[in-house]
Amino acid sequence: MIQITYGRGSKTGETCLWILDGKREICLTYEFDHETGRVRYAASVYRKTSKDYVLTDDEVRGHCKTTTRRYEMRPVEFYTDPFTPYCEILGAIRHQMCHGAGCKGLRSAVPRSTRAGDSWEHEESDSGSSCGRITPDTDAEDAYVVADRTHRLKTVRRVRYIETDKDGIHRDVFITFKGSKSTGDVLYGAAIHRSSEYFDHPLTEEEVESHFQTAEGRLSKSPVHMNVDAAYRSQLGKKARHREDVMYKIVDNIFTRRQGMIQVSGSRHVAAASA
Repeated sequence: MIQITYGRGSKTGETCLWILDGKREICLTYEFDHETGRVRYAASVYRKTSKDYVLTDDEVRGHCKTTTRRYEMRPVEFYTDPFTPYCEILGAIRHQMCHGAGCKGLRSAVPRSTRAGDSWEHEESDSGSSCGRITPDTDAEDAYVVADRTHRLKTVRRVRYIETDKDGIHRDVFITFKGSKSTGDVLYGAAIHRSSEYFDHPLTEEEVESHFQTAEGRLSKSPVHMNVDAAYRSQLGKKARHREDVMYKIVDNIFTRRQGMIQVSGSRHVAAASA
């Protein structure tokens, strides 16, 4: 049986709706247009070890922030009957979470620029892979540079992220990174696979590994330097429950152009000077 708790995060400064479903506590943000039947939502789920476990203020605050960020960046959207009763709306959302889109939608890709000289990425090869462009050395002087000790970190983590644009083109982003929980400094390298038939022809394990190796090579030879906000630095620690917000920050940085180029690798100039 589902139990709804209003204002669950009020004492932590957040205002998300919380749903208790067995051992799951679901943090939900949603919007329902009564006239059109459009529902837009995002959620995060905390799976408790027992029904009696009570979330701490920090856990509540963290889930509220994650849910809000998902709602702002990539909400799920679907339609139901106009003027559907409140409880049925929540039931429809819960059904979508379990059997449909899940807790968050696909991130919309940054649209291609029509300006002269702006290249999104290399055109697809016969295998459908795309490696993007390297940031030129002319950017090195005004780019962020991490502390020297960040280069000496040993633990390298992998994340994989899929995005789809309005034309149905899928981009599979492979990221390898390492970072400092205390300073928020992060070094990463990335590779991008682009395809219009992604779900019909998924990548093989060998192809996935090849893309990650490309990303690791860029991390080793010419990493991108960036710094993560203090609110998300705990996700750089070895005991972090997830690293989703760090991943979003890196993805955002990848598609923030410098000199018209996406940031899959940095300048060898900066890497050599900081190593």
